[in-house]
Parts: sequence; structure tokens; C-alpha cells
Amino acid sequence: MLMRQANRVAQGLTRPGCAEGRKSGGRTASEPRHRPISGCTGSRPCNRAARGEDIAAGQCYMLCPCASDAGFCGMPITGRIVIRWAAAMLVVGLAALGIIVLATLWLNTRAERHLEDSVAATVLRQSAEGLRGALLGAEASQRGYVLTGNEIYLSPYDAAQTSALEELERIRTQLGARPDKARLVADLSRVVTAKLAEMRTLIALKSERRDAEIWPILNTNAGKALMDEASVYLNGISLEADENVEAGIREQSENALLLRAVSLLAVLVIALVAGVMAVVVRRYAADILAARNAIAAANETLELRVVERTAQLSQARDRAEMLLAEVNHRVSNSLSLVTSLIRLQLRAMKDNTARKALEQTEARIQAIAQMHKMLFTSGAIGEVAADQYLNVVMQHLRDTVGAERGGIRLQWQFEPLTLSTSDAIHCGIIATEWVTNAYKYAYPEQDGAIRVRLAREGGAVVLSVTDDGVGGSVTEPAKGTGLGTRVVAAIASQMQAQVEHRDGDPGFEARLTLLSKEHAA
Repeated sequence: MLMRQANRVAQGLTRPGCAEGRKSGGRTASEPRHRPISGCTGSRPCNRAARGEDIAAGQCYMLCPCASDAGFCGMPITGRIVIRWAAAMLVVGLAALGIIVLATLWLNTRAERHLEDSVAATVLRQSAEGLRGALLGAEASQRGYVLTGNEIYLSPYDAAQTSALEELERIRTQLGARPDKARLVADLSRVVTAKLAEMRTLIALKSERRDAEIWPILNTNAGKALMDEASVYLNGISLEADENVEAGIREQSENALLLRAVSLLAVLVIALVAGVMAVVVRRYAADILAARNAIAAANETLELRVVERTAQLSQARDRAEMLLAEVNHRVSNSLSLVTSLIRLQLRAMKDNTARKALEQTEARIQAIAQMHKMLFTSGAIGEVAADQYLNVVMQHLRDTVGAERGGIRLQWQFEPLTLSTSDAIHCGIIATEWVTNAYKYAYPEQDGAIRVRLAREGGAVVLSVTDDGVGGSVTEPAKGTGLGTRVVAAIASQMQAQVEHRDGDPGFEARLTLLSKEHAA
């Protein structure tokens, strides 16, 4: 409002006590209102001088005739110019942001396509290796039977033959849509069919005890030639699949470098825009300050300044809250992405020890992700409702880890407590460790219950996990890798909390005692 009024004054549209067409000092609009004063050479000097008032030259400059459309004495930048600059810089900034978004979308699309191609190549390679293995297994069974006549060697033959035909059909399906692979598919089908037919012929001759006809066929090495030819085709398929995967990985790396380059360039452009706007705004602010000083005695009040300052603080606060919410949102998305990657790795992992380690890692990350999700949705910064947060963590453990042991019941009871964000995250990680261990070791051969409790006890907050299982001595070494025990000990040391393990009869209890830093919810 103040800046608009200053611009209007600068353009001679209005001025308190000096407007055209109104009465001033008992004169009508038709009476002369101005007379030249020292320093003003035009025909429209200030009317305060016309009333004989003593004014300084700086107070008359606001209607000085040296003003122009672009500005006037002491104020070369108008609000219209600032708006134009701001609009231009906003367009440039939005364009840079749009480039980042479009580049990200494009690269994400390419990444998804390359992922699909990599998965298809991997499946094709597995089919090729499966077909090779099935042929070798069938050939081994056939040779054992031909050489010994013992029908026990035929037991895996039928399964190997069926598996070979299934893998061949998968290869046909995957390569059937590619015209350049039609010849390869036809040759491979011919060789595999011929090899299976040759094995069936030898088995039939051996079953009819026509050994004299078997050895001439074997001496021709036709079966070996067919197997070698099939191996050549299958090796070619596997090699091409590996090359496709490697090419996808290389292009993913190139795309990542390209995205970083585009992002860096856009950041530089945005920084340049911010710098230009800072210069323009700073200069404009200096000019506005001069106008404000000129009209402050006429129509400015302390209330207006307070309102303006309050609006600035409100905008700064809103921006800070928005940035904080964005940071929490991005952290939550990143943690979700890490969890998804771990789950993908779990599906491909066959080693039980490695799978358990990845599952524990996923549970820990999920405990932290749930906290960031609560921070993002609730708007809290320094404190969080620990009972609500732990309730979400327990539900996740019941739906994931507990799904594998349906007979074990997870029960929890949390008092309404408010803890600092860091303490709540630490409690969530420790509860995740203890509940996961209880699921794994408390009931190895029977069902039971796991109870989790958060409550105030005296001047402290106590988190406990109890079971009625096989129990364990506090002097026994940690089961598994012992990483979870070390994690709990490190976190408890950082929290300055006390960890206790109590061996019940039956059962086991783990307790975390934290000096009360909470407020009743």
C-alpha cells in the first residue's frame, strides 16, 4: 500500500493537501494553488509554498517537474518496472524448474524402460541356463540307463525333459516378438527337438534290449554334436542378455550424470535470477525509502508499519514451515525408496542369514520413516506423540514380521506421552529390535504373546518388551550376529538411558529406562 501510494504521488496523481480539483485553505479548485519556489523550474510547484509555508527543497521534490514516466528525481525505478522485472525473473525461474521436472520425468521413464529390459534379459538368461541344465540332466539320465540298464536312472529323465520343453517354450515366447531372432529360435527348437528325440530313441532301444543298434548311433557322435550346437545357441542368448543388462546399467549412469548436470545448470540459473532480483529489489527498496520519508509526515502511521512488518514475518514463517515440510517429505520418500530397494533385494536373496539381516535393516529404516511421516503430516518439529508413533511402528511389525509367525500375538499398551523427536525415533528403533528378536527366538516351536509397554514410572519413562517364551540368561552371548544388541547399546548410550534384561520363569523382559523428558499428552 505504501509503495503504491508513493508511486501515485510520484506521478502527481495524489498528495495529501496538494491534490488537484479540491479546496485547500478556503480556495476553490479554480483558484491558483501553486507558485514557483527556489529549486523548482516548472509550472507545478508545491502548494504548501503557495500558502507561504516554509518547506525544504527535499519536501518539494515529490512534485518536482523533472519527473518522467520512468521515474523522477531520486526515484528512477517505479513499481511497474519492479513488477516487470519480477515477472521476467519468475518466468526464468519457473522455466529452470520446469526443465528440472521434465528432465527428471524423462529420465525416470527411461529408467523404468531399462529396468523392464533388464528384467526381461535376466529372465531370458535364466531360461537359457535352465534349458541347458535340463538337457544336461536328461542326457546324464539317458547315458546312465543305456550304460547300466538300471531304470532308476530314468527317474529324473522325464522331469528334465519336461523342464527342457518348458524352458524352450519360454525362450520362444520372449524372442518370438523379435523378427531378427526368428532364425535363432527356429534353429534352437530344431536342435533341442532332435536332441530329445535322439535320447528317446536310445532309451527305447535299450528298453527293447537292442544294444547292438545303440553303439553305432553313439559312435556317430550325433548326440554330442547336437548338444554342442545347442550350447552355442544358448551361450549366444546368455551373452546377449548380459550385454543388454550392462548396456542398461551404463545408460543409467549416463542419465544420472545428465540429470545432475541439468540440475546444476538450473540451480545456477535460479541463483542468477535471485541475484538480479536482489539487486533490483535492493535498489527499489532504497527508492521507496526516500518516498516513504517524504510522505511519512502526511499519511503514514505506526499501525501501517506494524501491519507491513507483521505480513513480512508471516510470509517468512510460512516459507520456513513450507521448507521444513518439504524436507520431511523428501526424507520420507527417500527412506521409502530405500525400503523398496531392500524388499527387491530380499526377493532375489536365497541365503537365510543375509535375508534376516536385510529384514532387520528394513525394520530399522521403517521405524525412522514412520517418524518422518508423522512429522510431515502433523506439523510438529521438536516434539512428537510417542504413543501414536509407536502404535504405527507396532502395526507395521505385526503386518510384516508377524505375518510369518501367525500364531504369535503382538500386544501393546502405550500411555499418552510426548517425547522429543530424537528420543521417540530411538525408542522406535529399540522397540523394533526387541520385538523382532522376540518373534525370532522367544517361541521357536510354540505360539505365544509378545507384550510392549510404554509408561511413566516415578520420574522416568520405561519402554519394555516381554514374552513368555523360552527365556534366556543375561550372561548368554547374543543370538544371531549381535548387531542388534550393539545398536541398542549405542542408542541407549546416546540417550543416556539404562537397558536391562530380566530372565523370567518362563519368558524374558527387556527394559529401557529414560529420564523423564516428556509432557503429558
